Amino acid sequence: MWKEIKVEKEINRIFDNLIQAETVFNLLDSNTHQVVPVVIKVLNLNSKEIILRPLHENDIFLFEDGSKFEFTNLRENIVFTTKARRIRSKLIYALCPRLTKLNEFRKNPRFSLVDRNDQLKVQNQSLISYQSGHKQYFEAQVIDLSETGMRLGISLLDNEKNKSLILPKSKIKLISLNGNEFAREILGRIVYYKKDEKKSEGNRSFYLLGIEAEGNHHFMEAILGNPLV
Repeated sequence: MWKEIKVEKEINRIFDNLIQAETVFNLLDSNTHQVVPVVIKVLNLNSKEIILRPLHENDIFLFEDGSKFEFTNLRENIVFTTKARRIRSKLIYALCPRLTKLNEFRKNPRFSLVDRNDQLKVQNQSLISYQSGHKQYFEAQVIDLSETGMRLGISLLDNEKNKSLILPKSKIKLISLNGNEFAREILGRIVYYKKDEKKSEGNRSFYLLGIEAEGNHHFMEAILGNPLV
């Protein structure tokens, strides 16, 4: 179900959350149809601009001043359109959109499990360790879950190798819950991550991960209905 909200009324909350979470958007140029992954770097309230940078360091912007763009996040539930005031090789200065479209995908009820402190071992199947040749693993707390999605919490040392474990679009496999391995294969993918500043300290950052089930794999049955739990 799509709904439109007026950005002017909630501009601080909307963009502060997007910037803090380093939300990745796919930028679509309406003329060339070129798509580039970007993140919002700064919100300038005085000039009513958003400043965007490429997600990848080696990317540069080849668009023209005045180009019109559509932005869609990786979860495909936030869409907005805007116009570039000026473009540099590594920065786009764009007008703040007047309307943002939001689509809520949570069709199934979600249950909080934060009090249980369940620890889930996950295999990132999109990432291979070139040193060992093995897939990468991480452990995270199950915060809440539904039939087809769940939210995890994870604390990581601040370095690029650790952050690569939780990149959006990564395909994952659930390995075990509280040390007990699952009897069958359970697959999903990371759809977003968000840094929680309040729970981050020192050289460790705490992230919330949004996980979506792949195909006919169901998280509720696997975790709450797992006889080993």
